[in-house]
Amino acid sequence: MIVNAMHVANFKAIGSRQRIPIRPLTLIFGANSAGKSSILHALALAHNAIQTGDLDVHRTAIGGDSIDLGGFKQYVHRRNVEKQVELAFELKREFFVRDSRPFEEEQGNIVASVAIGIGYVTEEFDLFQDKIRKLSDDMRVQIERFDLQIGNYSIMSMSVREDGNLHLDALDYEHTFFFENFQSTYRDSPINTSRFESEFMGLVDEMENFIPEISATTDGLFPQFETGLSEWDEIYPSFVFGDYGWKDPVLRSKVGRWLICATLEVILSQFRKTFNREILDMRYLGPLRSYPPRHIAFSQFHDSNRVAGGSFAWDVVRTDEKTRRHVNHWLGDTSRLKTPYELQIQELASSEAIESQAVQEAQIRMNELLELMEDLEEAGEDSELQLARMRESIEEKANISADELFDAFTRSNRNVIQDLVLIDVRTNTEVSHRDVGIGVSQVLPVLVTAFSAQSAFIAIEQPEIHLHPALQTDLADVFIRSALGQQRNYFLVESHSEHIMLRILRRIRETAEGKIPESLPPITPKEVAVLYVQTNEDGVQVVEIPVTEEGEFDRPWPEGFFAERSRELF
Repeated sequence: MIVNAMHVANFKAIGSRQRIPIRPLTLIFGANSAGKSSILHALALAHNAIQTGDLDVHRTAIGGDSIDLGGFKQYVHRRNVEKQVELAFELKREFFVRDSRPFEEEQGNIVASVAIGIGYVTEEFDLFQDKIRKLSDDMRVQIERFDLQIGNYSIMSMSVREDGNLHLDALDYEHTFFFENFQSTYRDSPINTSRFESEFMGLVDEMENFIPEISATTDGLFPQFETGLSEWDEIYPSFVFGDYGWKDPVLRSKVGRWLICATLEVILSQFRKTFNREILDMRYLGPLRSYPPRHIAFSQFHDSNRVAGGSFAWDVVRTDEKTRRHVNHWLGDTSRLKTPYELQIQELASSEAIESQAVQEAQIRMNELLELMEDLEEAGEDSELQLARMRESIEEKANISADELFDAFTRSNRNVIQDLVLIDVRTNTEVSHRDVGIGVSQVLPVLVTAFSAQSAFIAIEQPEIHLHPALQTDLADVFIRSALGQQRNYFLVESHSEHIMLRILRRIRETAEGKIPESLPPITPKEVAVLYVQTNEDGVQVVEIPVTEEGEFDRPWPEGFFAERSRELF
């Protein structure tokens, strides 16, 4: 992941800006209706914006029936349409590079922020000489503002105008982060000549004149700058082969604007592409997973809630042998989930197809017998020998088992359906997931997602639902292995399960003591974020609970959360 943290403001239950750290294992706890899901839903909004460009979204593609945002008027905090929903992302510095070198001399995080709203900035000023914001007549939901900061320094800020484009309001062109990229863009351009230093600095001196004319469209959540120059055939010779271009203010202005756009596009393009790809690869599981019908092979998997509801998982384990093997290992291993069930494939065919195949097989064998009789007659053998050989051949060809018949059918017919069944390994009895309780159906999508995803961002609501406490603790090991093993996934888990949290704390303690099981990767506090969501007058507050190397919390839980056990015991 290129994101260290996400900031959210004025979205659903979240009012004032809240920071949500993103680690390989991020656990979100809180009371019912405290606003935990708002964090995951903010990511679903970002996903939808990148995938479709729709910001006035009701039901998101990734959320299916589990996430219905209801449009901007519903998801903006307290239904106040005059506010802007804010999403900001703290980025890992190595993704903003020049010549493969990070800007290590700059201090602080790189933060890209967007504001979503139904307004635009006018050219009018208020009493404080700030530009006036108006709500659009058509209530169009759009990216109203984009900001890029390093630490406490604003590198650039843009706001939308009535034309629907983002316009550059401010640019710190003297900041090392921008200036070195600007210098590099100029050096790589065809107008770079031997007069580089003096002419380049002349452009820098005029930068303030170029900035107000810079605009950009939006690509998903972020600006995209136009780097083409229609008058290039006119401009190029004027700058390269003579002094005219450098002296003409119109041409200098065009070149200056082009260099700024090209530089900003270089800065943003790598992040935008990587961020978009990672968000689009996001996996989401809602709080209530699908409970498919008895025969998986005949389920309708192409429903609107296929991913968020988890029904996709049954199709994955039915068709992907590797994932099915992993799931079976964790379902049945006595040191893990300890369930007595194993997933197996059962091949199905219609009775009419099998009957048709039986008739074909009988006809083939009858033809073989007729050919044998003709061969015997031509050989001139006596009748008793012919009858003996005929009887032997009839007995051989008449004996065909059901398995042989089905094998013959599958060799000649592709209309075989593979169904998924559960085997109770204690009695070797075939059972359906409908016969063993709802817990298996609820945990299977979680297991499939954890085992099949690679370098993905996985958001799950209530993975522990309908699971015995012992299974909840073992589920934590699934997350640890998927996040910190070879798959390198990131998990954002909204939960009420103390058992999941306690198992992760135990594994941190075992790592520090050198006692972590060999089947699991080591885990340290820097790879875990434990968050508590509580309500306040501004909406909600997200509080991080630090974890020590000894697997203990470094501060008390707010509001006595998870104190029920001690109250009941003592």
